[in-house]
Amino acid sequence: MPFVGGLTILIGVGTLIKNFPDAINGKLTFLDYVGLATIIPMMIGFGFLSFSTLLTSKIIVSSFGLEYHSLMGIYFSDWQSLRCAGKVRQGEAGFATILYSERPKINLYSLAKWLPWNVEQGIVSHGIPLSWFGGINGERLKSEIETYAPHLLGTL
Repeated sequence: MPFVGGLTILIGVGTLIKNFPDAINGKLTFLDYVGLATIIPMMIGFGFLSFSTLLTSKIIVSSFGLEYHSLMGIYFSDWQSLRCAGKVRQGEAGFATILYSERPKINLYSLAKWLPWNVEQGIVSHGIPLSWFGGINGERLKSEIETYAPHLLGTL
């Protein structure tokens, strides 16, 4: 994700720099201005969104349960209700090991409450992408989870 975010920001800024002299001198058409005013903020915004996802996403393992902090909220599960869905396709990103809860507790961040779609349902339906965390194979994270949730032994 940081590569995609950085590349998107560079392309957006590069497009702005390349077209700035023509925009100042009035050499662009009305549709050029509309296109640039639409595309550049979207690309730079998506790039910063990608970086902020990297900075805010984390998993916290405790004796009470597992917490997954995403960009829009916190997904909490106690150990007894935690299940493994196995390897699930995550769009073009490939496959990820997904954990889910039979009784998740969701705390939304204030930004998520203003969005026009059901963010809570989105967080619940995506579960916890375990294989995004823990280094190359995430063995330390998996062993910590299996310590508290022995019913997941061998499924991660």
